[in-house]
Amino acid sequence: MSRHKGVRQRIPPAALYAWLGFSTQVAGADCTHLVEVPSGGPAPIRVDGATLNGGMPVLPGARVCVRGGIYDRGKLEFINFVGTPAQPIVITNVEGQVRVEHGRIYLDDSQHVEFAGDGDPQLSYGFLVVGSTEQAFGASQRSADAPALRGIHAHHVEIHYQDRFAVQAVGVRGFEALAVPAAIEDLDFHHFYIHRAVDAEGNPLGGFREGFYFNSSDYGELPVPAMRRVRIHHNLVQGSGWDGIQISAASECEVDHNVVLEDSRYLRQFQNAGIMLGKGSACQVHHNRILGGQGPGIYHQGNGGRSADPGASSAGHFYGNLIISAQGALLAEPDPRESGDPQIETADRRFGVFVANARDELDDNRAGYVFVYHNTIARSAVEAIRLSADPTRIAGFEAFNNLLIDAVVGLTPAVHPGIHHNLELESALFPFLDWVEAWGDPARSFPGFRLGPDSAGAIDAGATLPWSLANRDIDGQGRPFGVAYDIGADEYWPDSLLADGFETIAQ
Repeated sequence: MSRHKGVRQRIPPAALYAWLGFSTQVAGADCTHLVEVPSGGPAPIRVDGATLNGGMPVLPGARVCVRGGIYDRGKLEFINFVGTPAQPIVITNVEGQVRVEHGRIYLDDSQHVEFAGDGDPQLSYGFLVVGSTEQAFGASQRSADAPALRGIHAHHVEIHYQDRFAVQAVGVRGFEALAVPAAIEDLDFHHFYIHRAVDAEGNPLGGFREGFYFNSSDYGELPVPAMRRVRIHHNLVQGSGWDGIQISAASECEVDHNVVLEDSRYLRQFQNAGIMLGKGSACQVHHNRILGGQGPGIYHQGNGGRSADPGASSAGHFYGNLIISAQGALLAEPDPRESGDPQIETADRRFGVFVANARDELDDNRAGYVFVYHNTIARSAVEAIRLSADPTRIAGFEAFNNLLIDAVVGLTPAVHPGIHHNLELESALFPFLDWVEAWGDPARSFPGFRLGPDSAGAIDAGATLPWSLANRDIDGQGRPFGVAYDIGADEYWPDSLLADGFETIAQ
């Protein structure tokens, strides 16, 4: 957990923002502009990049430092910061943690900005949002005249006890003369720690709906912005009421190396997955740990990928994931934001991977392709892997080298030319290593289902396909190790060491 340092100096309460239009040294950091916003009072805070530079726009390559302190004015908004791909503008914390209480952080109408919570080396998360009433961290294009949302890189932010969305990125709707809005492009979000607050005994307080909600497609008949080149990685999301991570209408997207713990606490109908890809998303989803959820680990509702060639960049790949479903009876916690019929899901949807549709909803004639391989899926209450066999929904798929543990049903369809080299087994009868996955605060523990020297049937038993993207296992070790790939997310190495260059989740 990160810790808070007190503010060293405050600007008089009448000031809404402060700036220095020259380079200054603050706690060892070179700052082009220094922002110190007073706490207290009802007025929200806006830091305007169009005027911060002595009444002029902040220049590309500038470093905007926000001094640590407690800000409780409702929202802290950064607007009109426009960098370039070669010279992004950096907004970072200095001299402690920027703690936003009962409010939100917005980054609006901006391009090519790095929002960096690693400005103080003593802190894991330089920005902390507590008790938000809507989304805790949002990035958006507010009007058609504003810069399109693109080139946003945000990291090292902690969020807890917000009511609805933790992190949200949306583009402007096409409401002006039904014009097609600008695309949302090049978003990179990592090292966010999103969780509920806990009391002194470690019991969760409050709740939130979505960990990440990147969605541009729920606007009825209005044109919607396309999303391209979106990556969500190395984040920890614990205890979401709805989906842990949801991304829609995105191509060239990647969701990887995340830990999603105990998602779908509210059991909301159609919103209960660890990772949900909705309406037109073509993504690579890999090396995630999805543990203790009450819905599908990965729910695919989008278009999968256009190309029949799995080696093409547009193909949808799900690989290297560890998915362990919640055990016991389903329990729907009350949603504090819900009024009226809560729309509780009554069917048990604890699939491992559920690909319901790979057809683009904007063009019914364009079905896509999905490839599911090298996943370890345990304790699913229904199918470990379900793939729609309707050719109008999925043009083609292949599922192989998956390790399916204690599954009620392994795969649907059970027999198909694209389904091969999968292993179903009972954990009590198979010699796994004594390995525990422990994540979160309070920590939650799950069996790791790692292969050991006696795990015959899984070691060197997988298919070798030249287009496979699974060149590392879930622990970062290179694969294959032996004469062939091992089945599942784990590749057995006698030394069980992490390969150089593999980054684990920051805690």
